[in-house]
Amino acid sequence: MKIRNGFVSNSSSSSFLIVGITDTDKIKQLILKDDFVNDGYGTSTGTEFIYTGCLPEECFDENSNIKVDENDDIIEPEYGIEIHEAGIDASERLKTESFKILKKEFVEKAKKLGVEINPDRVQLLYGESSD
Repeated sequence: MKIRNGFVSNSSSSSFLIVGITDTDKIKQLILKDDFVNDGYGTSTGTEFIYTGCLPEECFDENSNIKVDENDDIIEPEYGIEIHEAGIDASERLKTESFKILKKEFVEKAKKLGVEINPDRVQLLYGESSD
């Protein structure tokens, strides 16, 4: 019998390991300031961060810009947005750097974008997202 150690994946999913947050309000602030690119599937990207999930089509105008209201909040469908986590990729970096260092980097990058993150809210997040 063969035993597989580590992440097991198939063509319809991929594993992620990030240092980041799950706070939806903060995630929406980051999305608006991070040159967000919606991949439509499991993991979306920005200039600084990766995001698990995607924004629904209803969040974009005909030019692929994110729709915002008069308060610069994302206009989202009734069922909400489908982004669950935002952070920095830690899958390889945790082999040589500590969680504490990556946590500090995440908080500093968010601050440079104008989003204040409480360091106590930053977590090591992992899971699987659908492709």
